[in-house]
Amino acid sequence: MKICKGVSASPGLVLGQVSRLERHVETFSTGPFDPERELRQLEDAVRTAQSELDSMAERAASTEQAILQFQSMMLDDEGMMNEVRFCIKAGISAAAAILQDSAADSPERRIYEWLSTDAGRSCIEHSGYVAVQ
Repeated sequence: MKICKGVSASPGLVLGQVSRLERHVETFSTGPFDPERELRQLEDAVRTAQSELDSMAERAASTEQAILQFQSMMLDDEGMMNEVRFCIKAGISAAAAILQDSAADSPERRIYEWLSTDAGRSCIEHSGYVAVQ
């Protein structure tokens, strides 16, 4: 057995296949941004994510179903979404607004950044976790 150390998304012990994450630096263009376009893209992304999460929840076992439903409901969190909309109206892109409160070295940002790479998208595609468009 080989022991690998790294950054975890959540606490605990995991047994199984390991994928090495390369450090990816997310860059956002500096704008100017069209706030109306950014808001439309945000709403489209939220609807797509909720649809995919709800679809996966329908096929999942009860524990996984609850997790997927919770993730979908988080996208309806008015507090978070109002803050994101405020940032967009102030000229920040939707992607940058979503990540603005995450520390650069936080696990959620590292996972997001990796999922934005070709390797991350390939992993998603092969896992069947999210529909590839």
